[in-house]
This record gives sequence, structure tokens and C-alpha cells, in this order.
Amino acid sequence: MTLTVDEFMRRFFMHVLPRKIVKIRHYGILSNRNRSTKLQKCKELTGAVQNKKQDLEVKLSVA
Repeated sequence: MTLTVDEFMRRFFMHVLPRKIVKIRHYGILSNRNRSTKLQKCKELTGAVQNKKQDLEVKLSVA
């Protein structure tokens, strides 16, 4: 794809934020505050990880 200089600059500057505007990178369960506890709770609720209180015995199959 070939762009003119003007079109390239226009597309590039669409990604530049105005002054005094801060980009929010992480929010919700990925926010910095209590990230590990939120992710652990989400994993427990979805069944992706065993609860620490349960027995952690792992049984491997031949396959």
C-alpha cells in the first residue's frame, strides 16, 4: 500500500492525543489495584483454576 505524505501524516496524527488528555490503558479486572485478587476470583468463578482449599493432587493419564 502506497500513501502520500499528507495521508500518512493524517493517519499518524489520528493516534496522537491532545494535551492534558491521558490514555487509560487498563481498567476493570486488569487495573493495577488488586489485579491479582480479581484475576484469581475470575479464574475460580470460571473454573479455570482449582481453589487453594481443594486438594491439589494431579492425576496424569497415559495419553
